[in-house]
Amino acid sequence: MVRLVVLQATRLIVVGGVAGCGAALLLNRLLANMLVGVSAHDPVSLSAACVLMVMIAMIASAIPAAAAGRTELASVLSSE
Repeated sequence: MVRLVVLQATRLIVVGGVAGCGAALLLNRLLANMLVGVSAHDPVSLSAACVLMVMIAMIASAIPAAAAGRTELASVLSSE
């Protein structure tokens, strides 16, 4: 059950990550004004930010899935 939830979340995270990083690459001229000390074409910073966001999203989806996986379904259904 937990694996299914995390797998579905992973699909959404990957699609969002690719779309977000692609948009950042396309809109780098607008972002250049907001960056201080880093160029807009810095591949290390861009890839580090993308990896960090994906990791945070994976953790944010795995923690509730693991908590839900530990619950006893019979007790939840019988309390209704």
